[in-house]
Amino acid sequence: RLFASDQVKPTSLPTRPEDSNLFHKWWPTLWKSRGQGVSPPRAMVEQSAKDGSALCVNVKGEWSLRTEGYVALSHVWIEGLQREERFGGLEKTKITKVFELLQRAGLSSEWIWTDVLVIPGGWPTSSLEDELLTVDLINSMPKVYGRAEAVLVFDALVLQLHSTDLVDVAVGLSCGKWATRVWTYQEIKLADRAVIVTAIGSVDYADMVIHLRTLAALDETRY
Repeated sequence: RLFASDQVKPTSLPTRPEDSNLFHKWWPTLWKSRGQGVSPPRAMVEQSAKDGSALCVNVKGEWSLRTEGYVALSHVWIEGLQREERFGGLEKTKITKVFELLQRAGLSSEWIWTDVLVIPGGWPTSSLEDELLTVDLINSMPKVYGRAEAVLVFDALVLQLHSTDLVDVAVGLSCGKWATRVWTYQEIKLADRAVIVTAIGSVDYADMVIHLRTLAALDETRY
């Protein structure tokens, strides 16, 4: 059913460790220029953990502690937005591309929140101070996701899906890595609105579920 439409253009995903950064596959132009890092000020990270506010970034790489007016991201780190320790955060062009996904999804927020930017990193281990800060940040996530205008769901497979058909998106999402994580379901459970972005547009998660429930009443085994 997923690939029944002529518009659907499945693309095989890389499996080698060196191909784990799928942003290289989606947007090869990212590597045409020297990278510029975006990382949050430590004082603002600590403040967000203290008061439960969302430490958000805009397309310019500017930071703001917010309780409204932002979109939170729901994704699997290994598919492109994993933290890069050489920057202490993310490469700036990736932030720009995320805002392009927001526009494709019809979301107009000027601010995004993503855990990969605001949670302290460290390899192979983090300091005790960072570990304790991480616990506080994780405990504040219900507020962060609950206050967001929307949670943007992006999965590497679905981002290559040239369709916004609700069943196509459902099957694509179930076949991707996003559906294999527990925390992604927690994130959309906390959200007032969850939006799934595809190669050509977006669908609301709630609309997809309602549609599948309607179809399941007619053919439960299939839907």
